Amino acid sequence: MENIDSLKIARKLLKSKREELSLSIEDICRELKLDKKIIKNIESGNFSNFKSYLFLKGYIKNYADFLGIDINLPESGYKKKYKNINKSRKKESKKKYLNKNKYLFILLIFVLLSISISVYKNKDQENIDVNLISESLEILETKKLQNDDKLNVKNEISVNSGTVNDSFMQNEKIEIENITNSKIDKIKKDPDILSSDYVLENKIEKILEIKYNEDSWTEIIDSNQDIVFLDLVKKGKILKFSISAPFEILLGNATAVNIKYNNEIVGISYINPDNNVGKLKIKH
Repeated sequence: MENIDSLKIARKLLKSKREELSLSIEDICRELKLDKKIIKNIESGNFSNFKSYLFLKGYIKNYADFLGIDINLPESGYKKKYKNINKSRKKESKKKYLNKNKYLFILLIFVLLSISISVYKNKDQENIDVNLISESLEILETKKLQNDDKLNVKNEISVNSGTVNDSFMQNEKIEIENITNSKIDKIKKDPDILSSDYVLENKIEKILEIKYNEDSWTEIIDSNQDIVFLDLVKKGKILKFSISAPFEILLGNATAVNIKYNNEIVGISYINPDNNVGKLKIKH
């Protein structure tokens, strides 16, 4: 059993304070709703009878709070290791987040640059189209003047006002339509089209909810055997976690909690009748 020296000091303080308040072990067990063996083992220093240092620490903390004394036991080596691992993971996660943002920024610049190039090309294409139409109108005007000279037609032609000889328009209308249609087809077939599709995935989070009718030491371990939560939770509290199965829950006072996962009530698969410690594993 780790932290044995601190535990020995704690058990002496607890026993001394209990006797000072003229309380029996039965009084303590009745108030804390604990088995008599638990209090006797704590005060006698039989710490090896507890399967876990974490649960022993929780029992001592409850006992000390009831007597009104302050006892701070050291953290377990497992919990310290978990904190260091968790801190390292947070740094790694932050680094990945920054790298991801960097790639998104580069992608955004690329998209904006592509759009700018596309707009510039479209403007150039529009200028070419205007020039071609102007040249075509000039050719038509020249042909019309030649035709008027041969027929000795005195009608005045104004390209800007749109007044032209009927016979001339009938002959040249097809020519104008052919020029315009060919340019429209060319624009439609322009391969410089930029398009981007984005798909958003909505992940539905599954919620674990634990409601405490009495105080209980609680430990939650995820599928990677990492500790998600570890602490003594007071009566009346409600814990909520977003966590995906499979995961395990250990409870120091198993009959004092109500558990829901994904909005469904979950029963505790195993409760030790001697100390009310419970354990369950949610697989899906």
